[in-house]
Amino acid sequence: MKNTSKQILVIDDDPGMIKVLEKWLKVAGKKVLGALSGKSGLKRAKEEALDLILIDLMLPDIGGIEVAQKLKSDISTKEIPLIFISAYIGLENDQGDEKIDVDGHLCPV
Repeated sequence: MKNTSKQILVIDDDPGMIKVLEKWLKVAGKKVLGALSGKSGLKRAKEEALDLILIDLMLPDIGGIEVAQKLKSDISTKEIPLIFISAYIGLENDQGDEKIDVDGHLCPV
């Protein structure tokens, strides 16, 4: 029988966040891989067959936006969908219209 579960990479420097996301996604039948830094996330993305990557915006080595730009500029990873995640929310300054330029397209945050 072929394994049809989706494989998701979570790039986040907080092991607890990876664990929480892994528990939630496992219930939905997804397999979760973790990476604790941008560099290790980039390496893992090239080594694994991934269906989705969740990226923390604030990482200890290279930021989530730069990780996303590198993933989108690499032929082996450019087609993998990305979702930005972050536990830091400055609601008092949130205008709801922030955008990030990843690959020449402005993406809402």
